[in-house]
Amino acid sequence: EGAFSLLIGTYKSKKEADTIKIRLASIASLMPRMEEVTLEFASWYRVKLGPYGTLRDANKVRLFLRDQGIDSILETESPR
Repeated sequence: EGAFSLLIGTYKSKKEADTIKIRLASIASLMPRMEEVTLEFASWYRVKLGPYGTLRDANKVRLFLRDQGIDSILETESPR
């Protein structure tokens, strides 16, 4: 059993990622987070929701987002 997160998107611009974060935060009190990753010589900004303890909880949020016109990708993380 692992934790489940929803990847909302990966953005080249921190400003664009911040805009998405603000939009998500204004929808039903969602608490998005941003992760900066460096791939080769460029930084990218990932906006995520979660972690959620169960697949059912993650899917509830995913379906809610879909109703709002926001797509997401389900990610799993194994416990360390």
